[in-house]
Amino acid sequence: MKPEDAPVLQLFAIEPLPLENTNTMPTAKEHLFRILKRLPDDCTFEDIQKELYFIQLIEQRIESGEHGNVIPHEEVRRRVESWGSLPPSIQDGNP
Repeated sequence: MKPEDAPVLQLFAIEPLPLENTNTMPTAKEHLFRILKRLPDDCTFEDIQKELYFIQLIEQRIESGEHGNVIPHEEVRRRVESWGSLPPSIQDGNP
């Protein structure tokens, strides 16, 4: 993961911000501590696993996109339209 990916991950409250006074990304261990810190005290191991899996998926998708593995907007629209009716806001061309 690169520093410029931080805003995308922040949308999901993942906080992969650079460490204070450095331009480096947190280590995996530091990242884990940040995740644990924001989870409730009564979270389960399953909650922790789900959170880690979710973050891993996001990071993999970002990396995949950087390698050009993306679906153009019009193709996504075509696929979604094949599922049935779209909400009015999307039918009008507003994402």
